[in-house]
Parts: sequence; C-alpha cells; structure tokens
Amino acid sequence: MAGFGKFTTTNRGLILLGKAQTGTELHFTKMKVGDGTLTGQSVATMTDLISTKMEIELNKLRFLGEGRAVVGGALSNAEITSGFFFREWGIFAEDPDEGEIMFCYVNAGSAADYIPPAASSVYEQQLNGVTVIGAAPNVTTEITSGVYASAEELQDHINNKDNPHEVTPAQIGAETPTGAQEKADAAESAAKSYADSVGSAAVTAANGYTDSAAGAVASSLAVHLAETTTQAHLAKNIGIEDTSALFTATDVEGALSELFTNVSNGKTEIATAITDVDNTLSPSGSDTFLQLANTVRSISTGKKWASGSQIPFVYGNGACYLNVTGLDFTPNVVIVSGVKPNSTSTPGYDFNDSWNAMTRNTDLDYEINAGQNGYTSSFYSNGFTIQVGSSYPTYTYKWIAYE
Repeated sequence: MAGFGKFTTTNRGLILLGKAQTGTELHFTKMKVGDGTLTGQSVATMTDLISTKMEIELNKLRFLGEGRAVVGGALSNAEITSGFFFREWGIFAEDPDEGEIMFCYVNAGSAADYIPPAASSVYEQQLNGVTVIGAAPNVTTEITSGVYASAEELQDHINNKDNPHEVTPAQIGAETPTGAQEKADAAESAAKSYADSVGSAAVTAANGYTDSAAGAVASSLAVHLAETTTQAHLAKNIGIEDTSALFTATDVEGALSELFTNVSNGKTEIATAITDVDNTLSPSGSDTFLQLANTVRSISTGKKWASGSQIPFVYGNGACYLNVTGLDFTPNVVIVSGVKPNSTSTPGYDFNDSWNAMTRNTDLDYEINAGQNGYTSSFYSNGFTIQVGSSYPTYTYKWIAYE
C-alpha cells in the first residue's frame, strides 16, 4: 500500500468534530481516492480532493478507544478504465448544517501506488483509515452490504464466544433450557462449536482469497516492471500536470518538443532583430545564447573614429608619409595637421599649422587652409597612408580618422 502518513482533520472536519462532542451525530458517508499532488496548499483549508479518481462506499466502522476510530472501504479496479497513481485519500462525513464535507485528508506524495485498469489485472484492497473522533457519543456510518469481510474481522468474530448470532436452543434442536443446566450447557457448547466451524471455514476461504489476490498483485507488479521492453516508461507515455496551461501536449515528450521549438523560434527572432539593426552581422537561429549575446555586443551603434599623432617616414624620393594601421574600421575621411618643432620656425605650406582633410574619394581631397590638393593618399580596411609633403620630416603630425 502507498506510503500514507497520518490523516489531517480539515477545518470543516474540526467544526463538525466540535459539534459531535455535544451529541450531534458524526456520520461518515464515504471515501474518495485520487492522484492529486500537493503544491503548497494548506490541507486544513481543503474541501475536496485535488483530482478525484474514485469514490468508495464504507464497509467498516470500528472504535479503537482513546478518541480514535477506523473507517474502512474496499478499493477495487473493477470499473477502472485508465490506471492512476493512488496518491491522495479523503474521508467524508455529513455535517447537519453544511452538508457533506471532507472530514480528513492524507497525501502519499512520491510514495503513491499505481492502480492498473481492470483490463490489465485485478486489483482489490481493503482501505482502513484511522481518524480522530474525540469523545463523540454518536458516531455512525452506513455499511455497504455484500462487501467481503477481512481476515482480521473474521478472526475477531471467531474469538467472540458470546454467541454474537444469538443462536436459540430451538435453532439448534435443543429442548427448552428452563430449569435444566445440562441442556443449557449443551446448547452453549453446540453454539460455540457451530460458530467455530463456520468461522474456521470462512477464515480458510478468506485466506485462500487473500493469497490469490496477493499472487495477482505480485504478477501484475512483475509485468509492470518488465514493461520497459514495450517502451511503457518512455517520455511519450508519461503524463504531465500542467495547471498553468503552458503546453498543448499532455505527455513529457510532447512538452519537451514544444519547449525546444519555442526556444529555437525565440533565437531565430533574436537573430533577425540583430540583422535588422546591423546588417553587417550574420547571426543564426542555430547559434548558442552565448554566441547571440556576443553578436549583440558587436552591433554598431554609430560611426567609428580614432585619432593619434605620428612623425612621418621618408621614402627614397624625399616625400613624407603618415602610415596608420590597426584601426577596427575602414576610414573614409582623415584630417591631418602638422605641428612645428618650435614657435620660431617658419612653416612651409605642407600640412603645417592647419587642418587638412583627405577622403577615399580623391576628387574631394583638399588642403583646407592652403587650398592645395594632389597629395597621394591610400585607404585600407584597417588604416591609411597619406603624403604630407617633403619639407618637414621631423614634424609631429596629428590625425583624426572617421568611418
């Protein structure tokens, strides 16, 4: 049987229990079993099972003393068409003011038992739940007729030597016992013998039935454990409890497929958005999230530029050139200015003390101050080379490059 702990009496059950201490009838009506899983809710405030699978009529009410009683019923899968995990169990009672209420509740959690459908194998079990009744003087239930007795009940009946069937002397063929001790003793002996024989036969039959049922359960368990050969435990055969309606699938495999599809679609949308912003980048929906994040960091947010200074180098023909490399962009416009070695020097006209613009379009190259053009310039994917004249090879030239 599933690993159930103690029953918890609900708030409504406690209210009815309080009424019962003053004489109100505490009448148990039925039991329910289901496969619901507790997800943080308070058992005390619950009014019904989370997911009811069966209702069970009662066949037992036994007082244990010390304010406790056993309420029982027979669980059978005879009418079950779909198997379920027996995880939750509730006992119900009639409140004279509220109607039928859930009196107490217990949940086995991960220790639930699997109840197979009737077409798979026979499953029958007597469920006996111990619940609190306090000092209630009037505790009742309706016992369903035709329900088999347990071996424990039969043994109790055998041990009862007080003539529970109230057999009369006439029923066993005895003469009137009035005034005859011998007849009374004989009648008592006959009654006990009759009870013993009937009870022993019933116990034998019950034990035989119990052994058969246990064998059936063991056989069913063995079949279930071997079901890996038929792929019964694959993800597609395991259901999910999707209380938030996040998936359309009802099994683990389908839910995982939807999840991966949603993630893939999301990455594709991100890749498309990146390309819309910067078409020089080429992300893909198959990229990892880290790759997409790095691509986002590479998005260009405006024109790039760089600046610096350099003493030109001299070619064999005496011309002076600036040569800049290592830029992370292709320059389109470069502005250059020469700096005199000292304030008393007499500058020439070659890029000295003035800012001069050079572009990749040589038709636009022009010395801003002097109005001269025609200097050689070359632009590369990561830098540039610009002729700055031939008069001052020791000058320091400042430059600013724009994308």
